[in-house]
Amino acid sequence: MKVLLVFPNSPIVSDPCCEGYNPGKFMPYELIHCAGNLETDFETKILDAKAENLDFSEINARIQAFKPRLIVLWTTPYSILKDLKILEIAKKQGATTALILNPPILLKQTIQRFPFIDLAIKDERPFVLKEIAKKIETRKGIANIKGIVFKKNEKPVENILEKPFEYNKLPSPAFHLAPMNKYNKSTAYIISSRGCPFQCAFCFWGNSKWRSKTPEQTGNEVETLVKKYGYKNIAFIDQHFTINQEHVYEFLNEIKRKNLKFNWNCDSRVESADEQFFRDMHKSGLKRVIFGVEHVNQKILENINKNQSRESVEKAIKIAKKTKVREATPFILGLPGETKETIKEVEKFIIKTKPWSYSIFPPIPFPETPLFEQAKKNNWLLVEEKAENFWARPDFSKPLMSIPSMTVEELSKARKRLQIIPRLHPTIFMNTVRDLYMKGGLSKVWQLSSATLNLVKNK
Repeated sequence: MKVLLVFPNSPIVSDPCCEGYNPGKFMPYELIHCAGNLETDFETKILDAKAENLDFSEINARIQAFKPRLIVLWTTPYSILKDLKILEIAKKQGATTALILNPPILLKQTIQRFPFIDLAIKDERPFVLKEIAKKIETRKGIANIKGIVFKKNEKPVENILEKPFEYNKLPSPAFHLAPMNKYNKSTAYIISSRGCPFQCAFCFWGNSKWRSKTPEQTGNEVETLVKKYGYKNIAFIDQHFTINQEHVYEFLNEIKRKNLKFNWNCDSRVESADEQFFRDMHKSGLKRVIFGVEHVNQKILENINKNQSRESVEKAIKIAKKTKVREATPFILGLPGETKETIKEVEKFIIKTKPWSYSIFPPIPFPETPLFEQAKKNNWLLVEEKAENFWARPDFSKPLMSIPSMTVEELSKARKRLQIIPRLHPTIFMNTVRDLYMKGGLSKVWQLSSATLNLVKNK
């Protein structure tokens, strides 16, 4: 049986916990990982329309030529309305159509709205997709498969996944099936583990069991990307890469054993910041760590169930600086409990700690999260409950929710101020310029200049 995995020609990345707007042609890791598990039993092909710059007519021709029984599309809320045309094309050609949306929000509503979508896969895609393919091949039906949303008697039904799969059972991603020569070689985004046991109110991917590949599996993937495909930088987009220190050390041993020379970055909670641990990771190539800071006001941190303190954030930043790991610190402005005073607290904290990189985001109340339920209950939502409305716009110009303590206009002005004022400090300004130059050269620095001018003009 033939299975076609499709990435649309849209300016997005679509991987769990790393979904959003990005026009760069980066390797779609989850898609390639799914292909690796499927190809052991099925004739599997990858169609990356973004990498190959294909329009809909060219996509249609490829589908007609391959004639897949199952076609799977990756997308995000940012481009879903445009991208779904691919599944509409495939349905007319008789294929079973499957949607993978990152994050997987409002799936029942989406497959009800668009009749040409047969099913959607919520999570554990490498495993669930293979089960789907087996059922389609044997014509046994998909009604008993866990982890999917499908139609039964024209009504959407969700089969809840009862327990997560073990990632150390997966074969290697099928890099050989992807157009690797067409991807941006600045960075490869990969996943070594899934899950995060913490229960932050705004996070769609949290409150889940942590499970991982073996350090050897991850080492083999990195070796392939570095030695065969020429990548110099690897970004681990695990929800919590540093959750298991022993596991990380085993991976560091793999790096040493294989004599791999590459730079890498990862996400971490602040309580994982240990000086010796960070020194050892830096010695193995860790250049950048993204701390999930979100805020520094203790009441707001409690409101979102963040389970961390301002002091722990400050300590983590100090450890990163001391061990020469560049720290990125994202903040969310407009959470429940936000006031002009708490915003000033964030501004003073940024100026005091002088992080290598920081960013300011509005809250995104993803459906199925506690933040969404709170916003809906209190009539804070500013958008209709449709998947295409829940995404971070490139300029963050349209908030998705409001809070009673501040107007939308006040929050917008505060966000713009925090983007600019701390960066007037010489150290923070130079950190910003160096960080952008290292990520994208002069073009990235120019983007910052243009964005800053726009913020000033529109204040």
